Amino acid sequence: MSFAASYREDTSVRVALVGLGLLAFAVGLTVIAQIIGLGSPSSFLVQFAHVFGLSAQTIGTATVWFLAFVALLVMAFAVALLRDTGAPVRLDAAGVHDRRWSPVPIAWINIAEFDPVQRFGAAMVQVQLKDPRANPPRTLLARLARGAGAVTPGTVMIPVSGLDCSADALCCAIMEIGTPFIHQAEEFAEQAAQMAAGAPPSNS
Repeated sequence: MSFAASYREDTSVRVALVGLGLLAFAVGLTVIAQIIGLGSPSSFLVQFAHVFGLSAQTIGTATVWFLAFVALLVMAFAVALLRDTGAPVRLDAAGVHDRRWSPVPIAWINIAEFDPVQRFGAAMVQVQLKDPRANPPRTLLARLARGAGAVTPGTVMIPVSGLDCSADALCCAIMEIGTPFIHQAEEFAEQAAQMAAGAPPSNS
């Protein structure tokens, strides 16, 4: 039994529109900065720049370049989504795979609990780990999220925005697929402990 959640067909288009919106915003800021810069020396932008020993033109240029850089990153992400044919989230016998977090799956036996949540206005599935050391963040994005404190130790966040399933549907799939594997792993661990203690394994 397995389950896969892929990106919706319109996800890459939506991401590309965000990138174009950032570029348009950067151009708009450039025009506004030029209009304000042509005003009197007492304008707010000029006074703000003088506090830091900068010119209004320097601040405007830096802002535009930053927005343009972010827009290019967003556009590159949109291209990556167009070329991506694999499912970012999969459930199978090995556990929960979210390759945006790590190429190593989260073993069923390491999942303490999971719940649908809302974080930063986005739907996610919050997975609490029994042993955080077994599933550390391995991708750049996941490490940045952990370093910024957006994801606490012992927690894995699975974003479902842009996927062809909801957070509730993913939780239902985790429950349905994971329950028998968790019971099987617990029985195996119990039998291994009994054998190590010299007792005969139970047949339950």
